[in-house]
Amino acid sequence: MTPTDLKTYRFSTGRNLRQFGEYLGVTGAAVSQWELGHTPIPKWLVKLINALQKIELLEKPHPKKPGVIKHSEGYVLILNKSHPRANNKGYVPEHILICEKVLGKPLPIDALPHHVDGKRDNNQNTNLVICQDLDYHNLLHRRERALKECGHASWRKCCYCHKYDSLAELVERKGSRYSVSYHKRCHAEYARMHKKTGMTYREYRTYLKGHNSLFKTRSTP
Repeated sequence: MTPTDLKTYRFSTGRNLRQFGEYLGVTGAAVSQWELGHTPIPKWLVKLINALQKIELLEKPHPKKPGVIKHSEGYVLILNKSHPRANNKGYVPEHILICEKVLGKPLPIDALPHHVDGKRDNNQNTNLVICQDLDYHNLLHRRERALKECGHASWRKCCYCHKYDSLAELVERKGSRYSVSYHKRCHAEYARMHKKTGMTYREYRTYLKGHNSLFKTRSTP
């Protein structure tokens, strides 16, 4: 399996790096390194993906549509063995085929469709938006979540307290592939706890779940 094969399979499942990593039991960063070719793809991963593909395709074919099955994640797959994005069983996500038919040419390898209403089996033309890459696709999902949870599509979530706020109230730190936002007070509290106890970020998030009054003013011991 090549890095391109791995990326194509991930796109066929409709998952981003984090979700795909959780699906495989690894981190999103590890998936990114394999897809970029920075680290070799381990043999156990190839065997695992082959087994997962067999399980995913155990679904019964559509009774009225031969060559059509429904993916375990809700996507509709069409049998098209000659397609470059076909999996090892020859199936291609229907939304990719529909977008390519409208465009009149194959989608770029980094492009992927977005389902506007969130229903993965609704592949009507009016429900599909072609994203230039995964970053733009994630941006659409992030804005949809923000609009649903706080009523402001442009607001971001603090990576510590997980509360939405305007960009004016947050600090944004951009990485090579991801960016995170946080309140200064939240970051300062985490830095204090880390210095005092050596607590990791994941441990700190667990700690926050049981301490709702963590961000109240307190005297430093």
